[in-house]
Amino acid sequence: MRIIIVTAHLSRGLVESAFSAGADGYLSKESAGLYLIEAVHAVMRGERFCGPKAMQHLDPPNDSEDHTSDNTGDQAIARYSSLSLREQQVLRLLVTGTPSSDIARALSISRKTVDVHRSNIYRKLGVDNPLQVWRLAVRLGITEDR
Repeated sequence: MRIIIVTAHLSRGLVESAFSAGADGYLSKESAGLYLIEAVHAVMRGERFCGPKAMQHLDPPNDSEDHTSDNTGDQAIARYSSLSLREQQVLRLLVTGTPSSDIARALSISRKTVDVHRSNIYRKLGVDNPLQVWRLAVRLGITEDR
């Protein structure tokens, strides 16, 4: 069974607690209208989904407890540098919580191409889910730690 939490309650730590407890997705009620379908598709692909409002309430990366700890310093930079220019563009949009359909429109590519880029990004960066991607992006300065 897959679980997506849709709630009006957003606070620092609550989102990560939900994921730790087994949730596959987390959306604010405010964002659900825009992101619920994308969240369902992502969760059905076995990915975790965190809406943009919820992503603002994630705890900042902590190297001592982060599963992407091998993605620090020079290794992380080298892995990021291995991304193509298009993959870097997709990554920048992904970490802001932009839905795949909007990324496709913004970059004039198909939704399926966005999904292929996402898969390549995860593989090249050595990450498994959007939370790890976001943490790595914060560490690299690609996105802000909110």
